Amino acid sequence: MYLFNRSRCARPEKIFEATAWAIEIGAKAGAAMGHEIAVWSSLISEDVGRITWSTRYDTLADWETAGLKAIADDGYVTGLAGADGLFDGPVSDGLVEIVHGASAGAVPKFEYVTIISATATGGSFADAMAHGVALASAASAASGLNTVFTVDVTGNFGGVKWITGYPDIASMEAARHAVNADPTVLQLLDAGGRLFVDGSTAVHRRIA
Repeated sequence: MYLFNRSRCARPEKIFEATAWAIEIGAKAGAAMGHEIAVWSSLISEDVGRITWSTRYDTLADWETAGLKAIADDGYVTGLAGADGLFDGPVSDGLVEIVHGASAGAVPKFEYVTIISATATGGSFADAMAHGVALASAASAASGLNTVFTVDVTGNFGGVKWITGYPDIASMEAARHAVNADPTVLQLLDAGGRLFVDGSTAVHRRIA
């Protein structure tokens, strides 16, 4: 199972117009592709103002089929012109594969997600993957919320992510406290120090 995302930074003086356009184009893309598109805004993290569209596919063939439907849809293609002057910098795409924690059926509509990113060190990929799954399982048990573990398909080679969704900001705070106080999680974090580098954390709030 795969998670695809596309993102771009809104111009600071155009943030409200960019947000409105992002929601509208996300709805058009979802209707054309037959997939629900979630729209997110970066919050209390780097790249404030970055807007991200994300969706889930079972296979890469599903992703390809959906993309072809989008570029063949006049409403979606015409709507892309509305981005002129609202954003800075290039469009950035990303694709990750869920290797642990994928849920069957519809994706819950979380209000917030945290994404912890790292890179497996050279020569330790097998141990890093096993450790990543163990960390996701321990975090899920400590917080009571599902944490998925993913491997980057594109982008940083050896990149991995732990992604957790929350129904509201209070549950995000409570989960953070629970995970940071859990002995199993802390032991795994210490033990994994040699397996990963370049860690970072981002928070995103759903806007559509």
